[in-house]
Amino acid sequence: MGRIDTEKLASELFNALKGSYCLEPLTNRYPEMSIDEAYSISLKLLEKRLKEGEKVIGKKIGVTSRVVQEMLGVDQPDFGFLTSAMHIPNKSVVNIEESLIQPRAEGEIAFVLSKDLKGPGVTPEDVLESTESIFPCFEIVDSRIEDWKISIQDTIADNASCGVFILGERMSDEITKLDISDETIAERRSGSGKMPDDMPRWMATLIIKIDLFSKWTGNIVCWITVPLILAMVYEVLARKLFTAPTMWAYDMSRFLYGALFMLGAGYALSKGVHIRADFLYRNFKVKTQGIVDTTLYILFYFPGLLFFFYMTTGFVQESIMRNERGMDTAWMPYMWPIKACLWFGILFLLIQGISEVLKSYYAATRGRWPDQK
Repeated sequence: MGRIDTEKLASELFNALKGSYCLEPLTNRYPEMSIDEAYSISLKLLEKRLKEGEKVIGKKIGVTSRVVQEMLGVDQPDFGFLTSAMHIPNKSVVNIEESLIQPRAEGEIAFVLSKDLKGPGVTPEDVLESTESIFPCFEIVDSRIEDWKISIQDTIADNASCGVFILGERMSDEITKLDISDETIAERRSGSGKMPDDMPRWMATLIIKIDLFSKWTGNIVCWITVPLILAMVYEVLARKLFTAPTMWAYDMSRFLYGALFMLGAGYALSKGVHIRADFLYRNFKVKTQGIVDTTLYILFYFPGLLFFFYMTTGFVQESIMRNERGMDTAWMPYMWPIKACLWFGILFLLIQGISEVLKSYYAATRGRWPDQK
């Protein structure tokens, strides 16, 4: 393979756009094509459209979902340019046969900005502050790549598979009333496995190792659902089909559910899915959020959990020494295994809490969460 001629490939895409035909995937011919080279092709394609009299009126961000990113093997969104030729007036008729090749429709949200956003370090709060209004948007994407057999490089080179778009009626001028914070708060706590370059190395290493530990404990603990489901199904079938209820299914199901709840608490914390009262917190700046979280972790979270950890240690030891058994059913199971799950659950929360307080301290001192670029 020789050097990639980005100008030639941009011309091929431009001619395919104007002639309404498809090309073989670029990455079939140039499997070594990098994302930077794909963006270079995209920019040269844009230049050709601008020479035809089109004007840039906006930007499109695609591949924002982590599921889609994992499917395409990338860790970043892609973006393309929206031009005046792509904008279709609301309530117009789109002649698909004349203007598009292999269209697909998508519902989107369009943000109209009052000022430019320049990274790195753009936060969700910066986006809201810069947003003048939002519109519902109906996008008809189109690809010049045959049969949509696209890699991330193909779609970037093809201007993010832009086709045409239609803006609806203005949704809101009062952007401060829009509530997108719940998802962003949970998302930034879920961890990407990568820490910023300006984070101290010891801190980044410790956070990554703890988050990985919580991920693996969560993956293991989730298998508890299998015997839990099997126990319940067996009990239902035994009762309904054979009129032969078991002595153990009730105790087994509640023990397994309790174990799942307690042992998975640390994993849930690492993913940011515990219930939080965020109606005030979500409107704080990131630095203030970091200060609040760090303070709460130090003053309440760790002291409270350490107290419960101490009490639970004696609780479990006493259960083992007394050979304690449950008295709710004739099965009379031993109680110390489920009580030990409480002890381990608190331990996992303490371990993950170290990672969370370090992330909060970073946010308090840097003004951004570790996952924010």
